[in-house]
Amino acid sequence: MSIEKLSPEVLYQLTVIPNRSTRPAGAVFVISSYPPALGGTENRAARLAEELAHAGFPVTVLTRRNSGIKPGENNSGPIILHLGPEDGGFPGNLLFYCRVFLKLLSLRKTYSVIQNFLLSTLTPLCCAAGALAGKPVFVSLGGVGARGGLRDDSGTGRFANAKTALLSLFKPFFITPNKDGLRELLKSGIPATRAKLIPNPAPTAEFTPPAPQEREQLRQELGFNGEIFLFAGRFVAEKNLPLLAEAWKIFSTAHPSARLLLAGEGPLKDSMKELVNSLGIENSVSLPGAVPNLPDYYRAADFFVLPSDTEGMSNALLEAMSCGLVPLVKDISGCAPVEDGKTGLKTPAAASPGQFAALLERAAALDPHARQKISAASARLMRESYSIEKITAQYLQLYYGA
Repeated sequence: MSIEKLSPEVLYQLTVIPNRSTRPAGAVFVISSYPPALGGTENRAARLAEELAHAGFPVTVLTRRNSGIKPGENNSGPIILHLGPEDGGFPGNLLFYCRVFLKLLSLRKTYSVIQNFLLSTLTPLCCAAGALAGKPVFVSLGGVGARGGLRDDSGTGRFANAKTALLSLFKPFFITPNKDGLRELLKSGIPATRAKLIPNPAPTAEFTPPAPQEREQLRQELGFNGEIFLFAGRFVAEKNLPLLAEAWKIFSTAHPSARLLLAGEGPLKDSMKELVNSLGIENSVSLPGAVPNLPDYYRAADFFVLPSDTEGMSNALLEAMSCGLVPLVKDISGCAPVEDGKTGLKTPAAASPGQFAALLERAAALDPHARQKISAASARLMRESYSIEKITAQYLQLYYGA
């Protein structure tokens, strides 16, 4: 059996205990925001921290202070330390950075690795603290290029060049969620020994396929009639929701009973509403906002639609597939779990509105048997290859191989 197939508990017995006498087992996660703050990276970090703690690998999270959480409050596993104001401008940022740096040094006898989420000003700071403390530093990237990859200068502004120089000096380990990100790392000169592809975990415990009777009941409760195409995520440019709206105008002409639900919030939501109205599709498109019972929407809908131009690896996609919802996506690296015709349906990465409408048409034409086959394969893939247990095992293997 390969080490990736071992549960975290078994992996803990094989790796952590034999090293305990010579190496403290545990990690410090450094991340600017953390749940209840909303975001895919925040949720991914929280799920990983909880699972690592459950596997016997203690985690301390260093983050900002979020509304509604008291400093030092713990959750079910990891210890959460809030070291700075939620939004304090330059003075607040400087205070946060200083506190993180000092805390990394003061805790150095209690952890074995530093895990930083997303490339930012915090990254070289973590690297410097890791060098002083003698600890390896792992940097989880969110995607590729300026969208969460090595060229992402979020939070660094004019200090981007200095950040790059520091990273060249300290040589941290990089973790990326997709193949394009791995290729970018290797092309940029990062040695293969310091570049690792680990996909985002799917929340297979809380997002599960419904039984047929449960699905029908949910549809009644939610008022779903006709075929439901669901998008869930943030209203931001990279999701390319205008493409979906234009494709829907074409598709809905031949399918007047179909409905498109755009669940979520974001800076482009108002402009999306205006586009829906201007296209004359407001009768078949609804924007319910951020729904609190999102798993029920996944279980009651027919298709999950993701028109993104780029994705690190969409958490919403993993959630939808875990619920057995048939995904409709572009052929991009961040949608790697979708194999056309087997675990979902794909259209070219540079799809036009007409091509995306053809994807919707192809989905609607699936007979019940074909749809159920894709649904079952989608959920099975999440359980077997993307569960939090599988992904946590990969992180543990990486930590102890450093």
